[in-house]
This record gives sequence, structure tokens and C-alpha cells, in this order.
Amino acid sequence: MGMYVKGYVQRVTMIIIAVGAILASSFLCYGLFHEKLNKVSGQINSYDSADYSTIYILNYGKAFNNECLYPDVGIQFYRDAERTQRLTVSSIMREEGVSYDLEYLAPLSQLNPGEVCISRNVADAYKLRIGDAIFAEYPFSLVPAALRISAIIQTDYDLGQPTIDNDIGVVFLGFNNEYAASTNGKYIMFSENSKAEELAAYPQIINEVINKSENKKYVASQGTAALTLGAVFSLVAVVLAQMTFFSKSRVPLYRCYLKGMKQFYMFVIPLAERLVLCLLPCVLCQLVLTAGMPKSSVISAYRWIPIGICGLFCVVMFAYEAMKLRRKGG
Repeated sequence: MGMYVKGYVQRVTMIIIAVGAILASSFLCYGLFHEKLNKVSGQINSYDSADYSTIYILNYGKAFNNECLYPDVGIQFYRDAERTQRLTVSSIMREEGVSYDLEYLAPLSQLNPGEVCISRNVADAYKLRIGDAIFAEYPFSLVPAALRISAIIQTDYDLGQPTIDNDIGVVFLGFNNEYAASTNGKYIMFSENSKAEELAAYPQIINEVINKSENKKYVASQGTAALTLGAVFSLVAVVLAQMTFFSKSRVPLYRCYLKGMKQFYMFVIPLAERLVLCLLPCVLCQLVLTAGMPKSSVISAYRWIPIGICGLFCVVMFAYEAMKLRRKGG
């Protein structure tokens, strides 16, 4: 009786270690990369929802469709009139007399002087809502001007530096005639298609070209470490599970087989063990851990890589052991 209880306890312990290894690999990777994956997914979704393909930074304006003033260094923003909290944002100003026909820039068509539209990450970072005011310090005035928030958009991050640690948002300003008359700042134009031929007619007008697809690829590449280590952790977990439990679980089966158990069960039982104790915990864990993350290609890969590795492990080991059993004449 004592030997039976001891054997039972050992088997349960091995099962707990095997399942624990599978779960621990997922939780460890989640703990290390949760924030990074959220940032990567947020920026990828930002690009996916925007209907421009190329951004042109121009040295001077020509009143093209979807063209704005680009006062990125000339205006400072603050949360209050006393300027105790500065907003770390980029700024883009609506140009007067320009048509905005992209959905991405739709809020600019209704943006009046004295109003701003801010990106969602700015609103979240500084706890701002529609109707609140922020304060802008223009280079021609020492007195900050109150600007009312008229809209909050979902799809914007810092356009020129698409790194996930640089999640600076954007403030779109209504046209300010005094600012436009007193500055020689650059212009920014959003385009659904390439404007290279059209802009070639103007000498030295292009200062910089920002390609949305290249930015998106660069942002996605910043999730590579999470995907790679997720795969490594999963491989380590299935190897540990194999060493601690699955490789030993066949011993009692061989004894049963020698006593008359059908060969069919020698194949089915080990496969069922792996599906229930390896693949199922991995699937449930991944679904739970990624449930609150933004939907994106990176999150899908992060979710399915561990599941794929566990599933492949089940299939490969089943095939290997079946082949080994046949060679022994089982």
C-alpha cells in the first residue's frame, strides 16, 4: 500500500512539474514583454487605420490637398495656464484654404482657430477630454493661449520616429494667422499615393519622405525579441515536460502491454496525455494572457507560436514513439 501511494505521489508530482513548465513559460514571456507587445500592436493598429501611404515633409508650402503647417519646434504646450506641466507632443497646424479629403485628417476640416484635436495617447497620458483646454506658448508671445480640445483621434503616434519607446502623440491645431505670418517653418503633406512626379516640378521642395509601410515594418520588427524568446521558452518547457513526465509515463504502459493491453492504447494514451497535459494548458494560457491585448499580426504570432510548438511536440513525439514501438515488433 505504501509503495502504491508513493508511486501515485511521484506521478502526480511529475504531472504538476510538466504542466507547470508549460504554464511558466507563457507567464514568464508575458511578464517580460506584455508592455512592449501592447506598444507594438498599438502603433501597428495606428498605421493600419490610417488611409495615407506616404508623408512628405516640405521645405515650403504649395497648398496641396492634405497639406499642413509643421511647427514642430516653434510651439510649446502645457496642461495649465501656469505652465507647471509641459506636454511632450508633436504639433501640426491646419493650413488655411487647403482641402482635407483623407479620413485620417477629417477632424481638421472642422478645426477652428483656438481649437485643437489630440491623439488618444496624449489624452490618456495627460487625462484630457473633449471640452478641456490646453495652453500653447507661441514664439511671438509670452502669454500662453488657451486652446479647446474639439476632438480626440485614435490613430496617431510620433510620425518621424516610429520606435515603440517613443510614443509621443500629436496635437493638431486650428489655423493661427499670426503664427503663419511670423514663421518660415516646414510643411507636412499626407498622401494616399506617391506624389513624387507632382512634387518634382518644385525645386528642393522635399525635405523628407516618410513611408507608412516602412514605418510599420520597423515597428513590427521591435516585437521580434518577444516572439523569439517566446519560442525559446516554449521549447525549453516541452523539453522539460518530456524529461520529467512524458518519457517516464510509458513505463507502466509497457507493463500493461505485456499483460495483454491492446497495441492501440499504446499509441492513443501517450498522445492523449500530451494533448491534455501539454497542448491544452498552453492553449488556455495563451488565450487568457492575450485576451486584453490589441488585435494585431504581432499578437497573433505571439499567441500561436507557443501553441504551434506544443502541438508540433505532441505530433512529433507520438510519431517517434509509434515508430519505435513498431521497430520493437510491438
